[in-house]
Amino acid sequence: MARPLHTYMASTGLINKRVLAHALESTAQIKLIRQQSLGGVDLILDPSTAIIFISLSALPQNCGQYVDNVSQESWRFLRLLVVFESFDSEPCSQSTSITAAESTPRTYIFPVLEAVEKFKQGLSTAEASGTKNLETFVNYAFAATADEAALFTRLYGDQAEAGDETSGAVWCNRAWLEDQKV
Repeated sequence: MARPLHTYMASTGLINKRVLAHALESTAQIKLIRQQSLGGVDLILDPSTAIIFISLSALPQNCGQYVDNVSQESWRFLRLLVVFESFDSEPCSQSTSITAAESTPRTYIFPVLEAVEKFKQGLSTAEASGTKNLETFVNYAFAATADEAALFTRLYGDQAEAGDETSGAVWCNRAWLEDQKV
């Protein structure tokens, strides 16, 4: 049985990650509504739920910036999923294609693992200092492929839909997404 189509707002930055955008649409049955900017998030699923994609290879150099971004977005959303990507979001030629199994060991090298721990500690510090909303729950997922990232996204969307407290006003009629100017 095919999953019903989900519709989410997507930043232009996410749309430009062609491999990921394609996986979201084909693997996870997600329609992406392009918005120029969504602030510091990549996808808005509903008014309380958003997703941020972070490349693990960029995390060591930009950890503080990512902590600040998630902390800032915690004041806009009650549920955030941070998907750590260990795959290339740009299509590559067949001759340079790397499978998930081949890329994963190179991605999880000590500096990256150390940066993930620093990221989590940074969010804890932000909570303690009041720069991150204590009521916002931040979830993490580690995706070795674009298809895995798409499936994590869809699962998070399914959870958000199941927890809908608007009697379907937000999730049944998604036309409000296409009218947004964020």
